[in-house]
Amino acid sequence: MDKVATTSNKILVRRGFKFPPYLLLLFPAVSFMLIMYGYPFLSSVARSFLDSQGKLSFANYAKTWDLYLKDIGFTFAVTIFSTVVTAVLAILLAVYLRFRNSFLSRVLGVLYKLPIFIPFVVVAQMMRSFLAPHGVLNLTLANLELLLVVFVFLVIIGPMVSLFIWSVAMRWYWPHTLPQEVGLDYWKQALGLQKSLAIGAVSIVPAFLLSLLIAVIVVCIAMLVAIPAGYALAKYKIPFGPFILFLFLMPNAFPQQPVFVNLLRIFTRIRLAGTVPAVILVHILVGLVFGVWITSAAFKAIPPHLEEAARSVGAGKLRTFYRITLPLAAPGLLASAVFVFITSLDEFTGTFFVGLPFVNTLPMTLYSSSGYNMQFASVIAIILLMPSIFFMALIQKILKAEYVGGMG
Repeated sequence: MDKVATTSNKILVRRGFKFPPYLLLLFPAVSFMLIMYGYPFLSSVARSFLDSQGKLSFANYAKTWDLYLKDIGFTFAVTIFSTVVTAVLAILLAVYLRFRNSFLSRVLGVLYKLPIFIPFVVVAQMMRSFLAPHGVLNLTLANLELLLVVFVFLVIIGPMVSLFIWSVAMRWYWPHTLPQEVGLDYWKQALGLQKSLAIGAVSIVPAFLLSLLIAVIVVCIAMLVAIPAGYALAKYKIPFGPFILFLFLMPNAFPQQPVFVNLLRIFTRIRLAGTVPAVILVHILVGLVFGVWITSAAFKAIPPHLEEAARSVGAGKLRTFYRITLPLAAPGLLASAVFVFITSLDEFTGTFFVGLPFVNTLPMTLYSSSGYNMQFASVIAIILLMPSIFFMALIQKILKAEYVGGMG
């Protein structure tokens, strides 16, 4: 990895200029972020100050203030309230997990991580089924007994139970507590085992295979640019290093819709909108934060004296990297790849903006079916949930605490 950088460095030193090797390592990832996020983001900001005639104006802001002031206030109120409640619950949970070592603490230690791996579209479908007239919430409140047990059940397990019940419910009418008829017809239809227009469901196999293909390609490309960038950020003293890390965080820290709208405009001009390559680029943009941040933390967690010991016995930088650094960082790199894979598999917003109407991934199928078919949407949500739970268990085994600590 350092070989090309070293060769370029020697050539430039002869000309009186010392080329920092980390620039070559950072160039692919940073360039991608500047092109795919920096330019659309700045473009959306600049266009917000242009009126319909293309002149500089605050008319758009004034119109937004007049039409959406209540919506903006409501959004901020919900955000502040949820942040305060989350912070209080997180502190209480952290204190409990820190000072108690019991079966309940171990169970909670696993369960509180689960939402990280669950797609937002799956969460939405879980809450739709959970809050429905026949959902677990209403059924449980009608037979309330043990308050604490019920609370834990409702918050953590209830939405998943609702998904499962709805996925096998053939007929379920009020005021029946449970479905009058259960069956696997929606599962068979979704998995392509039968074809019937009567239940309003289709096979999800093509969408699932396309989602897997996109996710695999995204992981390969994202890790190819994330590993050099993570290594450079961990092993070199880079000017504005925190700012570079923040650059990768921006797609997940700020609203994505304005950037995706501008990307759609750009992709439309170059005839890339509505294609799989466009969706892949957007998925890389969203998932690269996990690739760079976790990779950087993994390399940073390796004690420097191990690499120094290898070099002291004659190993070069390249040999030290492949024989010492890379094997020690492998669990963190695997965890990074898993997060990128899950992010791509579950990505909805970017696919919606740049992929419609020709790219139909599994989250898109879930979104389109959730408005008219609760059972079919629940089946898709469970299928999307399965890899998330599997990878959560895998991450639980391989992701060390110092990797997470290094991400901050």
